[in-house]
Amino acid sequence: MERCLGLLEREWSAVPSIAAEWNTLSEDEQLFQDDRWSIAQSNLHVVRGWVEHGLLSRAQAQRYYVVAQLARESRSIIESLRGC
Repeated sequence: MERCLGLLEREWSAVPSIAAEWNTLSEDEQLFQDDRWSIAQSNLHVVRGWVEHGLLSRAQAQRYYVVAQLARESRSIIESLRGC
């Protein structure tokens, strides 16, 4: 679980720096990154289910809530990059 939460933290905290260099990325790199964000969102959804079922420790659940907030804050950046 710690590894999963760490991965999610890294993915979502990297959004602003990736967005800053978005226009320098090739189309393939942009598509790859967009796929990574989709996978990170899916993984976040899975972890939310674990939280809802009480499968995480209190510390892990609190860490999840921090990551979920970071993801919510990042969505507007991602949507602007996607042209939504």
